[in-house]
Amino acid sequence: MCIFVGLVAADILKHSLVLSSGLMQPWGDAVAYWNLGADIASGDVFMLDSAIGYRTLGYPWFVGVCQLLGSSGGLLLLAIIQHVAAMATNGLVAWSVWRITKDVRWSAAGYALAIFNTSRAFYASWVLTETLATIVGFGICLLLWHHWGKATRKNVIEVSLMVGTAILLRPSFLILLPLLFAFLWFNPSQRWKSYLIAFLTIGCCLAPCYARNYYLFGKWKLVTFQGRELWTATFSPYPGAGIEIPQVGAGAELRARLQNATAEINLRHNWGVSSFLQRSGMSDADIDQLMSDVSLQAIRQNPFEVAKAFLTRTLTYWYCWNWPPPRAEHTPSDLANQLGYRGNATAARISSRIAWTPENFRRPTVLYSMLTLVCASLMILFRQVRLVGAIAFYYLLASTVLTAALEIPNYRYRMPLEPVQALVMVAAAFTLWHHRSSLLRMSVRQT
Repeated sequence: MCIFVGLVAADILKHSLVLSSGLMQPWGDAVAYWNLGADIASGDVFMLDSAIGYRTLGYPWFVGVCQLLGSSGGLLLLAIIQHVAAMATNGLVAWSVWRITKDVRWSAAGYALAIFNTSRAFYASWVLTETLATIVGFGICLLLWHHWGKATRKNVIEVSLMVGTAILLRPSFLILLPLLFAFLWFNPSQRWKSYLIAFLTIGCCLAPCYARNYYLFGKWKLVTFQGRELWTATFSPYPGAGIEIPQVGAGAELRARLQNATAEINLRHNWGVSSFLQRSGMSDADIDQLMSDVSLQAIRQNPFEVAKAFLTRTLTYWYCWNWPPPRAEHTPSDLANQLGYRGNATAARISSRIAWTPENFRRPTVLYSMLTLVCASLMILFRQVRLVGAIAFYYLLASTVLTAALEIPNYRYRMPLEPVQALVMVAAAFTLWHHRSSLLRMSVRQT
């Protein structure tokens, strides 16, 4: 117990240092989210004035509520909530390991592995979805594991509400729907009633997004971002496919529109292309549709190059370490004047010195990733941990495939998987230790 208290104190100290070091926002996405939150706080609840379709409402709502409640301390309030969420995620790792092992020592090992990371603490200070996505995604996996085989009406509503909220926060959580489908499938007595309850619950969560996009663009869509993402994966240089934009069909239509550009446009950069198309008068949904059509046309014409680049990005996803973040081109004055923005110089120096944990370096990241995949595979072999291992393996695999298909991978996109990585590594180690005698006897018989 003393070890556990010491670990909790270390985690609190780490987050306190990072929080007090300042709330500067290096990512351009953070500034964009802050501006959307300001619109919501001023009364534009459904982001109608911004007329963009590539953001769901969940995180901007969260940012807007923090601004509304905190005023000049809204950024600090948001950061505190996210730091608490990050520490709670580490606590969930410890709880889940204890549930498997029923041993506080193994639970402490899982907690120690989870807190041995400084990058997630820095991300908790930034106005980005990663911190909330980490606890929500991991929490849903644990909830499915806890309720598996017990799909009562209450449990179905509970899980479906979590999944719907997760998708509202981040559309990539659509990958959780097959897990939800499997959870409901193994309840044959009320299977179809459970499906109906889940459909209605998730539908209620996502209805505001669909209604907003239909009102703005005349299309029943959750989000209009597929085209920009496909553009990045298809036309960006390595590890994108880097292929040429087609000369006919949708490609010809795009080129014709770009002929009116007064400045040179980088056709490899999705935001450069979409920004020009937006200035030309196209709606956000039409821009995304055109970029999607051009990308799919290029993919059909160059399937081998696209497949090779996809496999490359699949590997890249697992060896991306935490590179230094970019710098936002412009920080609004209302953000820069927020309480805690500049921070404490001493805390900033200390927090920069503790940022030497493994995720900040290539070789430890590669080793950690390899161990994760091996351990998740091993868990499926042992009945005691097969269910949680299968859920974790699916979550890791689906996140990898989705990111490799639509993005140029970096640490940001893999960060939400780190609690799952800590869980599978400690659970696999416990399982091998627990079965060491039988494994040894098996080895002796084979020799």
